[in-house]
Amino acid sequence: MRLWRAQHRQTSSGVPRHENQMAWARFYLVLAGLLDSSKRGIWTLTERGRNAPSLTPAQALDLFREVRTDMAAERSAGIPARVPC
Repeated sequence: MRLWRAQHRQTSSGVPRHENQMAWARFYLVLAGLLDSSKRGIWTLTERGRNAPSLTPAQALDLFREVRTDMAAERSAGIPARVPC
C-alpha cells in the first residue's frame, strides 16, 4: 500500500510525481546530448547516448550538475536558454 501511494503522489499542479520526474530526466538527458527530441513526443538515443555506458545514480547526479553549471554559465554570458523540443 505504501508503494502505491508513493508512486501516485502528485505535484502541486496535479501531475503525477513520477511523470514529472521522468520529464525532467529527459530534459537533462537532451541537454547533455544523450537523447534527441527533435520530433514532438519521440525520444531517441543520440550516437553519444548509444555509446554511453549505463549511468549509476551518482553519475546521473554528476550529469545533472554539469548541465546545470553549463546552463548557469550560459545565462551569465547572456546566451539564450536551450530548450529541447
